[in-house]
Amino acid sequence: YSDRFRIIRADGSLAHIATQAIAIRDRQGRVVRVVASNRDVTLEVQAAAAREQLLKRLQLATRVARIGVWE
Repeated sequence: YSDRFRIIRADGSLAHIATQAIAIRDRQGRVVRVVASNRDVTLEVQAAAAREQLLKRLQLATRVARIGVWE
């Protein structure tokens, strides 16, 4: 199992959490334990949003200035 979700911290700020879990089963296939982890990925989500915003600004600037960008 893998998912991402948001939580509101005690101070009212928003945090983005990535969670992963696996079920440990016995020989009969019954779940006997779940191993899970949660990781705060707020900085990664914020960085991705900032990168996306900068890319949009660059695309707008190159279109308005009628210039191209190539590698």
